[in-house]
Amino acid sequence: MSVKEREVLVVARNLGNLDRLSSLDGPLVIFGTIATSIARKVKEGNGTAIIPSQYLKIILDTQDAVNAIFDNFDLYDAKTKSPLIHELLKHSYTRTK
Repeated sequence: MSVKEREVLVVARNLGNLDRLSSLDGPLVIFGTIATSIARKVKEGNGTAIIPSQYLKIILDTQDAVNAIFDNFDLYDAKTKSPLIHELLKHSYTRTK
């Protein structure tokens, strides 16, 4: 499965923070409309949402964006429910064998 096809389960770390994160004048807006869109989907999903991994590829282009996402959300592989980083490392390891 390519990274483009992978779906990511996004879980809010603080449900009370979602109003601010999903607003058009919130702190995520500087990372683009996809960042606020993710926050909005998580808010609509009562703290969770499934998104295409491509959204993360677009957003996570700076260290500030990485910090903002990982400060506010936990990311899991949507199929296995394991932390996304574990799945990516596992996938990377099997490709190098």
